[in-house]
Amino acid sequence: MKKNILFICLSIILFSCQKDDLSWKNEILNIKNQLYVQQQLINALQDGITIKSITPSDNGYSISFSNGTSISLSDGKTPIISIGKDGFWYINEINTNVTARGIDGVNGKDGIIPTIFIGNNGNWIINNVDSGVKANGKNGTDGVNGINGTNGTNGTVGADGINSPMIISIAKNSTSFIFYLDNGNKIIVSNSKKKISCWGDSITWGAAPEDGKCWAMLLQQLLGDSIDVINCGVGGESAISISARMGAIPMYNSVEFTLPSTVNTLVPVGRNDAWVYNGFFKSSYDDAFCPFLLQGEGRDYNTINPCFIDGIECTLSYSIESQNPIEGQYYIKRNQTGDARVINIGTPVYTNAAKNLKSDALVLFMGTNGGFQSVEELIEKNKRMIEFSGVNNNYIIIGIYGGAGYPFPIYMGKSEFEAMEKKFFATFGLHYINLRKYAIEHALADAGIIPTSSDINAIALGHCPPSLIPDGIHPNSTFSKLIANLVHDTMTNIGIF
Repeated sequence: MKKNILFICLSIILFSCQKDDLSWKNEILNIKNQLYVQQQLINALQDGITIKSITPSDNGYSISFSNGTSISLSDGKTPIISIGKDGFWYINEINTNVTARGIDGVNGKDGIIPTIFIGNNGNWIINNVDSGVKANGKNGTDGVNGINGTNGTNGTVGADGINSPMIISIAKNSTSFIFYLDNGNKIIVSNSKKKISCWGDSITWGAAPEDGKCWAMLLQQLLGDSIDVINCGVGGESAISISARMGAIPMYNSVEFTLPSTVNTLVPVGRNDAWVYNGFFKSSYDDAFCPFLLQGEGRDYNTINPCFIDGIECTLSYSIESQNPIEGQYYIKRNQTGDARVINIGTPVYTNAAKNLKSDALVLFMGTNGGFQSVEELIEKNKRMIEFSGVNNNYIIIGIYGGAGYPFPIYMGKSEFEAMEKKFFATFGLHYINLRKYAIEHALADAGIIPTSSDINAIALGHCPPSLIPDGIHPNSTFSKLIANLVHDTMTNIGIF
């Protein structure tokens, strides 16, 4: 759903003037240019378009948008104000020696928006500090007087003009460009792409497509370059570990251990022996053991490392001791030297994703590998992930089509799936994609596939057709494309972006 836009009221003041023809024309052209630029900025806000760059041109600036369009601001006096790597405010790449004191918020909140105006002395004032930089250049020397022409006849008095607010400065922070108007208003346009994070297991990661393109990759192609699709899928993971990696339901330490003072010293913190998990970390939801890192951290993003435990930045690792990823040893190490620290029982682990991954929308596809003891529990874990992410209604839940149960895959029958799907739809409505129902009712026809006898038998039992999941669980390239199309169409129908 498009966010409500705060429309910027442009104050209108009537005035009458008598000016020479050339200056009057120049002023009208400048006003038209300013109004056009302002309208394009407001259009960008309404359409969710971001600014890629602002670069100097011969007589002003060129503003490039994420949809491939650009506009020109024909006014070389309008400065670009930004924060340098040294932490000082810069005006047109000139250091003002004024400190930018803003600090990034928790969980990747937006950077600061400075207060900028022209002081009585003609200097730019940033956050009530005089930058020492003149807003207007020095007056040039007077030119030579021209020859007087013959007097012309008086023209009729023109209609009163419109005093349009002008863009007086442009500021840039870590997330936005801010266009300041001389009437005190401002227009804020994002300079970063919107992000959709896709959370799940090997189905999301993309274990089986023969062309190597999982549904998340295909969704990226459908959305184009203006939106980033981040694949946070990890093979073999359950609802327990997926929600822990995001940070929505943190895991905690269940066995006391000591972090040494030195870096890169590996401390054993439990192990896996076949399906017997003896790790130190449990889910804060129900104290269930939380196996993680069995097959990585995420396809596009390191969702776990660096992690933070008792305020110390650390790295968690998992060493596989056989060909089976569920047999191995967990380790933790600190990333910076410090005093040795006893990590008490109950200390939470905050992941890299919990601290640093900010998403504008979510796609959640979990439960195939279990990690829940009831449908209500799986619904609750989805709800907590949505709430934690702060995406409001910009989310999609994809329903599982096989392998549900706790703690291991127990393949459910048609009636069990239908009961689950009914509860999910009652909770999430149009945000919920009933993928199993789509697979058995429409997918083969949409893909132009003639059902085999195996497909017909599976559909009769309420199972996904084997032509879409050759290995019995993972979607092939055909099914991956259909899933991507479903997600894209659902985004459009419910108004995400």
